[in-house]
Amino acid sequence: MQGGGVGLMPELYCRNPLRSGALVQVCPAIYPEPRAQIVALTASRRLYPQKTRVFVDFARLCVRDYQSLGTDQTDSH
Repeated sequence: MQGGGVGLMPELYCRNPLRSGALVQVCPAIYPEPRAQIVALTASRRLYPQKTRVFVDFARLCVRDYQSLGTDQTDSH
């Protein structure tokens, strides 16, 4: 990951790399709103490909699982 730049990433994806030292938090006071929206835009609800439907369903499950963790923004920052 070295040299990858700076980005705002969900804690879910960063927790282990932060603990191992593979990632370094540079702005601990900056974090997204807990109720941030995630939107999937498609050309047509009826006609999008199966792989798009599978991804959207997967994203819904990930968000639901993440929300059920009861995230605490101060936990690993």
